[in-house]
Amino acid sequence: MNTYCFATAACISLFLIGCKAQPAATVMDFQALERDFRSGYEALDVPAFGIAYVDNLAAIAAPEEVKRQAVFFKKMASNLRSIDPARLTAEQYRDYRVMAYETELNLARLELEATWNEAPPEVINTGGLSTIPNGKAWYRYFLKKWVDLSVEPDSLYAFGLQEVKQVKASMLAIAQRKGRQPADFHRQLSAPERYFNSAAEVQAACEKLHQHLLTTLPKFFPEIENIPPLDIAAGTDEKLAQVPGFYRNQAFFYNYFDRPFEKRQIGWLYTHEGLPGHHYERNYTRQFASRSPITKLFHYSSYAEGWAAYIEEIGHEFGAYPTDLDEYGKWEWDLIRSLRVPMDIGLNYYGWTDEEALLFWQQHSTGLDDIARREIARMRRWPAQVITYKYGAETFLRWQRSAARQKDFDWIGFHAQVLQYGPLPLSLLEELVAKEKS
Repeated sequence: MNTYCFATAACISLFLIGCKAQPAATVMDFQALERDFRSGYEALDVPAFGIAYVDNLAAIAAPEEVKRQAVFFKKMASNLRSIDPARLTAEQYRDYRVMAYETELNLARLELEATWNEAPPEVINTGGLSTIPNGKAWYRYFLKKWVDLSVEPDSLYAFGLQEVKQVKASMLAIAQRKGRQPADFHRQLSAPERYFNSAAEVQAACEKLHQHLLTTLPKFFPEIENIPPLDIAAGTDEKLAQVPGFYRNQAFFYNYFDRPFEKRQIGWLYTHEGLPGHHYERNYTRQFASRSPITKLFHYSSYAEGWAAYIEEIGHEFGAYPTDLDEYGKWEWDLIRSLRVPMDIGLNYYGWTDEEALLFWQQHSTGLDDIARREIARMRRWPAQVITYKYGAETFLRWQRSAARQKDFDWIGFHAQVLQYGPLPLSLLEELVAKEKS
């Protein structure tokens, strides 16, 4: 069985330099390389990466096409090694690193696809990646495709466990705030007055928060006054009723289908999907980010979902959580996101059964087994996708905490810095920001 040795973020430079690095005198024209990469990549017509693993495996091309793609990316790898990055402008260096990142990722995919084509199954098992041939290797690829080239299952599993511990400690601290008893606090959470009982009530609460944020967000986020207006409306598709809300086409939709709606969902949900989450980030990228034809070829979920989840983490700064109960609602959802990290890896890499995953959930959360079963089924179908939220959020938060230690820290400057290029791999974005400061 063939296996592929993925490069971590720290080792990508070694991939670029390699043992066949050329002397500076033979540096090829970088603009020509960019044109060749862009036109060649578009000509390959690589299928879009879908959220469901079965769809991605079903889209694997015939052996001849897999070989043709491999020839292109191996040529690109060789050409990239002939470049002297010290001679590049900042904009060219960014494209150079994106091309290297995607070349590395695609070569990993193609090696797995070549192995798959040697003995493709008649039917793709829908029971999860752990049930297909070479499943562990496929999961490592999906993890790197969704999250970042730098990540590995074992270290991410440990990260998830630590996040679960920290989130539970934060929840307990709120329950004990002001000397109250946690049992009394939890009784408040389920009191009838803690729920909305009509779509009109949910609409009014979202609009009230929206108006408040319009006064506070300009102190934190660049160009937010110039972002297109956001519509707020009730969702009408009951197939989406399992999620409390979503963002689509410049609108935030909350899902109210004749069931009580928890008031403490409003703060984290609206800021994640609307302002300053998805609505702001997507429009900022479109209007103000510096993007090249190369970077526009790709999209990175850990950046987009990570940003929106990071916004929840700092919501207290701009008034998204006016009460302890609102803040607690944020942590409740954060616990779900944190639990999903080790559960996803357990189900798809360590070979957990659904029952083992449910038992893990029950060790850390009570009364939410229906959500657990829904999430387990999701992780079986969509391996690694759920990790993008937590990993991305903690990456942005780590950068913010580091920047805040500087005397001249300001929120607008920090956010302008991390948003300036639009969606990029987080390991690469971190490198580029560090390079600017050096």
